[in-house]
Amino acid sequence: MIIFLHGPDSYRRQQKVKELTTFYQQKHPNFDFKKFDLSENQEDYLALKDFLNQQSLFDNFKMGLVNGIFEVEPKKIKPILKDHLTKENSALLVSEEKKPTKEFDFLLQTPVRYQEFEKLSAGKLRFFIRKEAEKRNLKFEPKAKEYLIRWQEYADTDSWALVNELDKIALAGFPQPV
Repeated sequence: MIIFLHGPDSYRRQQKVKELTTFYQQKHPNFDFKKFDLSENQEDYLALKDFLNQQSLFDNFKMGLVNGIFEVEPKKIKPILKDHLTKENSALLVSEEKKPTKEFDFLLQTPVRYQEFEKLSAGKLRFFIRKEAEKRNLKFEPKAKEYLIRWQEYADTDSWALVNELDKIALAGFPQPV
């Protein structure tokens, strides 16, 4: 099976990667897991192929986290991906910033499970701030929340910057409104 995560919001993509990895780790406690960053070394597609084809000693399930597939020639990586479209004993978790090119448009079709992580609109940003603030036991007055939303829109960054600001506020221990 292939799970394809894409979009410019790398924080939420990374959170989804953690969520999926934890899920499969709980489901298959002894599974094989390996990361492959093909943007750093395009020849790692061969290591990915070997990893997926090797028999595991402890569990019959394996998971590969793959970045940079669009950096590799399609004729080299595409057969590896297509071979694992329907395999249930392995999961390829592919995380990319960009949408797939025409050669990889199959990543946006069934049986691939895919999810897009676009930049958040103001309404979704309010919800995101509330949820992330709750995780850090932070409470904001409405004006402060609006300031964070305007700052995020002005800075035009992904949600990493916003989460970093929330972490700084939480670490500073500012008094919370009652």
